[in-house]
Amino acid sequence: LTMVWDVERPGDTIEIHGDPPIRLEMPGGYHGDRGTAAQVVRAIERCHELEPAFYRPTDLPLRLG
Repeated sequence: LTMVWDVERPGDTIEIHGDPPIRLEMPGGYHGDRGTAAQVVRAIERCHELEPAFYRPTDLPLRLG
């Protein structure tokens, strides 16, 4: 999974390496920019639990649901 903001040609690609191999490309994708922003915004409420520092997105508390 790669999440990026404001790409030139947004889209989603799913590849299954099997027999037969399958590749699905969805031009436009599934609202990747909104999904990326939503995950960051949802992490904000838990960031007060962290010590001041620089964090990677993968270091932020995960909230499911």
